[in-house]
Amino acid sequence: MTPWVEQVRRERFTRRAGVAPYNFVPLPERAVNAFELPNHDVYLEQGKGYSGWFEVELETRSPVYVRGMLTMPQFLRQEAGQYADTGEPLPEHENPEFRRLAKNVPDFFCKGDPDAPVIPGSSLRGMLRSLLEVIAASKLQPVNDKPRMFFRAVAAPTNDPLKEPYSQVLGPNGRDVCAGYLRYDEGNWYIWPALTPASLGFQRRGEKNYLQVRDASALKQVIPDLKHFDATDYRPQYYHVKFQVTHDQRGRPNGVTVLAKNASGPNVHDGLLVCTGNMLETDSSNTRSPRKKFALILGYNKGEKVQPLRVSPQAISDYLDSLTPFQKQSPPFDELMGCLKDKRPVFYVAHGREVRYFGHTPNFRVPALIQNGSRASTPLDFVPEVLRESTAADLAESLFGYVKPATDKTLQGDKQRAYASRVTVGEAVLEDKQANIWLLGNQQDTLVPKILATPKATAFQNYLVQRTDDRRQLKHYGSTTPKETMVRGHKLYWHQGDPVAADLRPEPDSPGMDERGHVDERSTQHTQMKPLRSGVKFKFKVHFENLNMVELGALWWALALPADPQKEYCHSLGMGKPLGLGAVKLTPTLHLINRQVRYETLFAEDGWHDGEQAVNFEADPREQFERYVLQETGASETHLKDTPRIERLLKMMEWKLHPGLSEKQYMSLEGYQQRYVLPDPLDVE
Repeated sequence: MTPWVEQVRRERFTRRAGVAPYNFVPLPERAVNAFELPNHDVYLEQGKGYSGWFEVELETRSPVYVRGMLTMPQFLRQEAGQYADTGEPLPEHENPEFRRLAKNVPDFFCKGDPDAPVIPGSSLRGMLRSLLEVIAASKLQPVNDKPRMFFRAVAAPTNDPLKEPYSQVLGPNGRDVCAGYLRYDEGNWYIWPALTPASLGFQRRGEKNYLQVRDASALKQVIPDLKHFDATDYRPQYYHVKFQVTHDQRGRPNGVTVLAKNASGPNVHDGLLVCTGNMLETDSSNTRSPRKKFALILGYNKGEKVQPLRVSPQAISDYLDSLTPFQKQSPPFDELMGCLKDKRPVFYVAHGREVRYFGHTPNFRVPALIQNGSRASTPLDFVPEVLRESTAADLAESLFGYVKPATDKTLQGDKQRAYASRVTVGEAVLEDKQANIWLLGNQQDTLVPKILATPKATAFQNYLVQRTDDRRQLKHYGSTTPKETMVRGHKLYWHQGDPVAADLRPEPDSPGMDERGHVDERSTQHTQMKPLRSGVKFKFKVHFENLNMVELGALWWALALPADPQKEYCHSLGMGKPLGLGAVKLTPTLHLINRQVRYETLFAEDGWHDGEQAVNFEADPREQFERYVLQETGASETHLKDTPRIERLLKMMEWKLHPGLSEKQYMSLEGYQQRYVLPDPLDVE
């Protein structure tokens, strides 16, 4: 049984399960294809094609926030590196005030009147399409074939699954890591090895292929610009220095002393002090860096038998496809090339005359190689072949349209290249006569929520299928696929009831906060918002054209969630879903149009004749849709809600005013370090 099918079994892990505000709906065993796509220049005859609209009432069940668009002045100021409010240039040597940045403008989306919030149709459309992809067993796309997956396991415990593969590359305690200088020549990158301490006669037992210098206050006396590891404005640095090796009473080398630039003498050497990352998260002002030593690289090894080593082109490609924001900081790195600069120091591991692994720090990241070892793995590698891009459209593409990469075999207008949507989602407008719609009581006040960070795909114990919670046996991005593991499925966030403002604000002494609960105005991770409260009502329309019975049923199912009538289900919308924001209840009402009648009569008594007709089906389209999906997937269940995948989907969409929150909040740092595995959604209370 393939791992993405096997995962729907309810595994009960023996170790403590990981907790998180998200979980996954397993992937289908195969994708369900759509019907033949109708042309857009004709209307199908009644009974074969249906057109009309859904009138949808949307009610917020928890606070909801959708950020507004930037004004043109705000956009231009952002592009010019200025504050959004005054146009004042952003500071060069310190973090800007986060409240004044254009990306953090807190107003809710609107069309001119900030007291009349609007939920844009694009947000609603994305919400519906994502859900329809799950219920209709669609392909998993788009999935990036970049970035390449890298990992680092410097201080990982012996039972961590990444410890052994990392040590195999760098050697125990990094003893196989060498230092050198990058050179670029005729389209290829080379590394010219640096002198080793042993070549100068002061190799100590256990010494690296480079020297190490302790980060001490004395360094500041000879390098005034040096930033210590614990500095709040720390960033990687490179310094050309003079140094001298100190010796003990027996004449054995026991340390390194950095000297003034004008120092000279027989035992004075040239070197390059490499100050790499301090291993601290941004806004960790109350935390001390675990790093204690800088690396000191000696000069070029110009021995007669020394030749530059060629860096593998695949290693270069993998590195560039995996650059992190940290590695794009300029200075000292290049925004496009990272540490790849001519004559820049670099650390590496060589295999014969070729370098396959390198980085700007001695403890550099290494690629998680796919089975044949030819390149670093990508997210796409862990998606089953049967669920990837294909020429056949699925139901989500059939309804919402698609654009595929152009090829020499496809012409403009060819359905193999693109297909326009047959579903149009309008904006949700506020219903009249509603007072006190804002979570904070008025539109002027802003909320600074807990940090909303990006997903950490490096937590492979959550994002990949795991058959055991034994830490030693966890599958990672270097595991064979599909034999051992696959991507876990569609990621959804749990509903967390109706939080109040105090539940959303960060805790005192958390990153970027002081002990009194005041946020650092120069935080780089916080934002601000003006959420709506729960109980606010909107209305919007979803128009559709030329849908057959199954397609209409799919759209209706995605809107109404017809599962257990004794339970309430909510969709998720907008920002802050990890904190419990964004739960909305949809109530759709179907309206059908008879196109032939619509165009036979131009006017009705009080306006245009719209051709609306009574909704009267011999069989419920939603049941037709369910039967089609069950048949195409080979499911044995009678109803879609009883299939293992949709059972888990509905569990995550179920609305409870006072849910158990202990298993739906962010995992502690210890939890991630221990690599606790997420439980099955059905095992979460």
